[in-house]
Amino acid sequence: MITLSQGGGTSYATRRMVKGTDQLFYNLYRDAGRTVIWGNGGAGTQAYIVQNPPNNQDFNVPIFGRIPALQNAGEGVYSDTITVTMTF
Repeated sequence: MITLSQGGGTSYATRRMVKGTDQLFYNLYRDAGRTVIWGNGGAGTQAYIVQNPPNNQDFNVPIFGRIPALQNAGEGVYSDTITVTMTF
């Protein structure tokens, strides 16, 4: 199982990147349609369940993101820290 933390936001629904006191809301999703929030499996989110993990081989796990338009955020570099936890 692969889970993602909520980062610096107050919940999975309000992940946010910051630049000083400015903030920019975004989210991370399991699907290309951006309907399934990737989290820890609680609070309306889903974790990624690895089916038949390869033995000692790399594998790719797609992640999709979205930053909603029309936010009142100035230009610049925004950041957040997401912790990825793999349980096997």
